[in-house]
Parts: sequence; structure tokens; C-alpha cells
Amino acid sequence: MGTSANFPGQYATKRCRSNRINWGMTPFLVQNPEAFALGDCIFGPGIRKAVHVFLCAIYKRRERR
Repeated sequence: MGTSANFPGQYATKRCRSNRINWGMTPFLVQNPEAFALGDCIFGPGIRKAVHVFLCAIYKRRERR
């Protein structure tokens, strides 16, 4: 997707995670955040489709209201 990502061990709040998404970052949770260095490239097979399906589900829920 050519986007930034965040690899924390945990997010302080759901709002923190949501803010990352709003800023165009893909939020991941990992057991060892130190395993990644600045500038590392991560290959996530199927991530584009997963994000698309997730967004379609959100917009369908909003249309029903």
C-alpha cells in the first residue's frame, strides 16, 4: 500500500489506535516492538484486501443508520 505503519506492543487507548488510522498509518500489534528498526519494509500479504473489506463494512453500517 505504500503507507506508514506503527508497531507497538499495545495502544494506550482505542482512541490512540484510531488516531493512527486517521493519520493514514496501519496499526499493528506485535509482541516485540524492538524487532523493527526505522525504515524497515514489512510485507503483509492480503493487507490491502483486508483494509478494503473493513472499510466497506464500516460504510455499509453508516448507510443503514
